[in-house]
Amino acid sequence: MHLLAAAGFFSGFGLAADLDSLEHSHRDTNPVPVRWELCRPVAANPGQFPRPFQSLIPRRRLTQLAPGEEIRIWIAAGSSLRLSGDLAPGDVRLGVSNGSGLYVETEMAVGPEGKNLFYHSFSNTAVLARIQRPAEFEMPTEFVAATSKLDRHPDYVTYREILEPENGGAVQVRTDDELESSKFWLFGRGQPIDWIAEGGPESRIRFEGRLRYSPLESELVQPFRVRVLDRDRGDREIATLEFVSSAETTRVVLIDGRESVVSRLETGYFELPENRPYRLRLVSTASLVGRVAVRGKEYL
Repeated sequence: MHLLAAAGFFSGFGLAADLDSLEHSHRDTNPVPVRWELCRPVAANPGQFPRPFQSLIPRRRLTQLAPGEEIRIWIAAGSSLRLSGDLAPGDVRLGVSNGSGLYVETEMAVGPEGKNLFYHSFSNTAVLARIQRPAEFEMPTEFVAATSKLDRHPDYVTYREILEPENGGAVQVRTDDELESSKFWLFGRGQPIDWIAEGGPESRIRFEGRLRYSPLESELVQPFRVRVLDRDRGDREIATLEFVSSAETTRVVLIDGRESVVSRLETGYFELPENRPYRLRLVSTASLVGRVAVRGKEYL
């Protein structure tokens, strides 16, 4: 594949919803520590696309590949893959895909001790790595696969008050690394959910949501929009939050206690500048679980 074509293939997608500037300034001066999570590879199974959360459940596992065998591992956006073992370049072949089935063969870097192999993904969406033991070898190889994970930032700017909507069905959402569930609401495609929020010059509202994939969905990278409307002004548009999201690959997400295939958590912000209560209406172009929160009083 041509180098420029390969670069375009993995150029990734950006998030159009703006960041909270105060939160961003805190994060710039407080770097996030990196840790490694052992992962369970997904065995190659032609004709069946692996569910995104299957490959990154933290679990110690030694992988053995015989000549001609392969496994696949999801790598989260901007993360790295590490193969630990007595490995040399060429012992395995790495191909990387955005989930389309087309793989670009990529070299792995050798670690400082000369035994571990590394690959870093510069894509801002999840990629699927295919690891193969070349058929010309006579013996199998063994390694432990791990992916890097950034520890979560503390919430320097807190959005503690979750606003309850006037309509919509509530669900409990929890990831496998959280002890307690959080309340979200179900967004149907094109179906409005109404909120009331207090406006003012310092008012800042945060939207959080995860796209819900249908059971037969094969496109894991999908754009969606959430329109914020003012019901007191004839549904005048206040903001449009635009996202391009990919599947959650770093943790298992449970909705009402059931494992669900959803996107990574997306966040967007909008302001309500007038000193009055706003009767808001949010309309999504996709099926979501989402919620609305207001900034903590200490930052107002």
